[in-house]
Formats: sequence, C-alpha cells, structure tokens
Amino acid sequence: MVGRGNMRMRGVLATVLAGCMLAGAGAFAQANGRVFPPVVLAAKTVVILNDTHTMTVEDGATAALKQWGRLQVIDHVDAADIVLHFSKASTHDTSNSQTRDPKDNSQSYGFSVSSSTDVKMTATAKGGFAEFYSTSTGDGKQKAGRECAQSFIEAFQDAQRLKR
Repeated sequence: MVGRGNMRMRGVLATVLAGCMLAGAGAFAQANGRVFPPVVLAAKTVVILNDTHTMTVEDGATAALKQWGRLQVIDHVDAADIVLHFSKASTHDTSNSQTRDPKDNSQSYGFSVSSSTDVKMTATAKGGFAEFYSTSTGDGKQKAGRECAQSFIEAFQDAQRLKR
C-alpha cells in the first residue's frame, strides 16, 4: 500500500510540475520557434555592435531600424535594452581534380578554390539574457545589415502579436 501512495504522489507531482512549466513558458513570447523575453518586448533602445569591419553593414541595419521606428538606435552598449551584434564568417572550399585522357593516357590536374562570407547577427537583451535571436545572410555589405535587421524586426513583431 505504501508503494501505491508514493506512485500516486509522484504522478500528482509530475502533473503539477508540467503545469508550472507550461505556465512559465507562457511568460515568453515565441516567434517562429524563437523565445523573446518580456524585457525584449518592452525595449526602447538598441545598439549595433559591428565586428564585420564593413561600415555599410551597420549603415544598412541602422537604416532598417530607423525606418521601423519602434526602437531608438543609440551608441552606448551599457544604456541599450537590446544589443544586435554583427560578425562575419568566411569559408573556403578547395577541390582537386584529376582526369585521364583515354586517347593518349595523359593526365591533367586541376585545383579550384571558392570562398564565401556570411554576415551573422545575434541579439541579446539587457539584464544578462543569453542570445534570444540570430540570423545570417550570404548577402554582402549594406544589404546584409538591412536583411538581418529586417528579419529581427519581423520576428519581434510576430512575438508582439503572440503576446496579445
């Protein structure tokens, strides 16, 4: 009899814990599977950290954010509610080829190199929140900054709609 009581109590406890977890998850708005903490949806300011070494990336992001008008773009990280961090990741692929001519059995060799650069943007919030949003694009320079910022804006707007 004691074993059944413990099992029943465990079942009740598991149900209560599951309910608490679901209720707690409702405190965060989700947009496209991404969690936006309440502090983000109440944000007023944003700062852009540009580690791409391409000023036009920042220019594109700033233009998109200013056009949206929901967040004020500021220059001081410590005063910003949201930090949008832009970085660049380059990849280089190489391939070797070898072919044999069936007529004279001669060989020819080839080598090719291709490279690409992606611009990645991550978003963090004031108050010690971990990264809550990220996106990347293969587009370059100003278009990359604008595209990443626009992706963030759309996800932010989706999260706001879900919050209501």
